[in-house]
Amino acid sequence: MESIRKVRLALAKGESQRSVAEKYHMSRKTVKKIACSGETEFKYARKEVNYPVLGSFIERLREILTQEVELPSKSRCTGKKIYEILQHEGYSGGYDAVRRYIRNWKEEHRSRKGAYIPLVFARGEAFQFDW
Repeated sequence: MESIRKVRLALAKGESQRSVAEKYHMSRKTVKKIACSGETEFKYARKEVNYPVLGSFIERLREILTQEVELPSKSRCTGKKIYEILQHEGYSGGYDAVRRYIRNWKEEHRSRKGAYIPLVFARGEAFQFDW
């Protein structure tokens, strides 16, 4: 966000996009993108996550995760332990892919029970005191 501000200030002072790109070690396309859009932050989000090595072990990983949900929190395995279980079963990939899959799986299966707090009250229903 700070670099976006610096680029916009430099462009407002009349510097060329090329000189700004050289000054802040950016691509000219990035400087042009900042100049043309009103965005204050640029984020990259993957549309689809691929698991090329984990592919054949995803079913087993799902089984482990569904069993883990039913256990009390102190009895659950950590991501490292799940990774070690998969390694003993023949998984040759890295821990990072397993960690990412676990994070995405937990996000999908998380219960979203929100609390409802009414913000509009009838007369005499709620009071505020300042002592």
